[in-house]
This record gives sequence, C-alpha cells and structure tokens, in this order.
Amino acid sequence: MSISIHGIEDIQQSALRLSNQTEKLLDRLGGTVEQANQVLGNVSQGVSDVIESMNGTLVEVTGLLKSLTNSSEKLLIRVDRALELSTLVLVPLLALVFFALSICLILYGVAKLRKTRRSDSNGSSYRQMYRVETQLSDRTLHYDEKQPDKFGSVSEK
Repeated sequence: MSISIHGIEDIQQSALRLSNQTEKLLDRLGGTVEQANQVLGNVSQGVSDVIESMNGTLVEVTGLLKSLTNSSEKLLIRVDRALELSTLVLVPLLALVFFALSICLILYGVAKLRKTRRSDSNGSSYRQMYRVETQLSDRTLHYDEKQPDKFGSVSEK
C-alpha cells in the first residue's frame, strides 16, 4: 500500500492559499497583522490536525468513499425499482377507483331521475309536494287537492 504524497501536498497548498486569502481579507477589513497571524495559526493548526488524524492514509479514505458510493448506488437502484412497482400498481388502482366512482354517480343520477319522473307521472304526489298559492292583488286563491279542477276558497286580506 502506497501513501499518496500528492494528496498531502495538495492539502498544504490549499491551506497556504487559504491563509493568504485570509490575510488579504483582514487587511481589507482593517484587521491587524496580529489578528491575521492568529487566524493563520488556527488554520495551519487545523490542517496539521487533519493530516495527523488521517495518518497519511488517504487510500483508506478513498476506499471508504468508494464503498459509500457503491452503497448509495445500490440504494438508488432499489428506490427506483420500488417507484416503478408502485407506479405499476397505483395507476391501475386509481383508474379502477375513478371508474367505480363514475358508475356510482351515474346510478345515483338515474335513481334521482326515476324518482322525479315517478313524481311527475303520479299527479297527486306532485301536487302534495307543491301547494299552489297564487296571490292576486289583495285576494289569495287556495288550491284544493281533492278537486284539482276547481279552486277551493277565496279569502280577503
């Protein structure tokens, strides 16, 4: 197993660039050289800590990242399959529900229409539903259900 020295050098160069940019930023903001050195020291210490904690084994980190990538790819494949299956089941199920709902609405409409026609053809039930009262100026004519051809009584207001 070989240790990638280029990886460590890249980290050190990045830290140096970061410290230079930090120094420039502090100069623009009016910070003192002491503050800049303190920030640079913290950055350098942090980079050193990272390099020491890695113990120079970037190969292990790379292997860990590869295994994590493989696991996430497998998970994405499983999620994709599950979505395909749910789509294959869900679409026909929704179509069946809408079909059943439309049949129920049609049957309800037919039943309502039959009830209305039955009331229309049977004149007495139609008359019982609506009591006819016609107002003519100050007189009210009352419809007599027993004698549909004649008006029952006239009352004065």
